[in-house]
Amino acid sequence: MKVLPVVALFLLLACFSGYPSELEQSTSKFAWNCQNINEVQVEIGKWIKRNAPRDATLLAVDAGAIRYWGERKTIDVMGLNNHALLFDQKLKYDICTKPDTLAEYMRSQDATYFIAFPGLLPSLVKSTAFPELFSPVAEFSSPNYTIASSLQELMVVYGLNR
Repeated sequence: MKVLPVVALFLLLACFSGYPSELEQSTSKFAWNCQNINEVQVEIGKWIKRNAPRDATLLAVDAGAIRYWGERKTIDVMGLNNHALLFDQKLKYDICTKPDTLAEYMRSQDATYFIAFPGLLPSLVKSTAFPELFSPVAEFSSPNYTIASSLQELMVVYGLNR
C-alpha cells in the first residue's frame, strides 16, 4: 500500500515537469502581447485624444484600449459595446463589407473616424468605393506582432470623406 502514494506523487511531479519552460514561454508571449497593444491600440488612442474633437464619435474593430486612451465615444463594430449592432448580424456584416453601408452608419452616428485592421477586412478596404468614401489619416503597427495573425499587425485610422 505504501507504493500507491509514491506512484501518485511521481505521476503528479511528471505532470509539472514541463511547467517551468511553459511558464517562461507564456510569460514572454504575454510581455510581447502587452507591448503590441501599447504600440498599436494605445498609441491610436493617444493619437485620437490629440487629434479628434472632444465630442467626436469613432467606429473601431477593437475598441478597448482605443476607447480608454482616446477618451472619445467609440463604437465597436463587432457590437461588443453596442447592443443594436450586437444583435443585428446583417448590419454588422454590411458595415464590415460594404463601404457605402459603413459610411451611412457613420453619418447616422455622426462618427469622424473608422479604425480597423485592413488585413482583416480586405473586401471592404480594397473595394473601388472605399477610397472614394474614406481616406487613411494615420497608421500604427508593431514590428514584432504576436497577438494574432499577421493580418492584425497594421491598424489604420480612416477619416470619412465629407
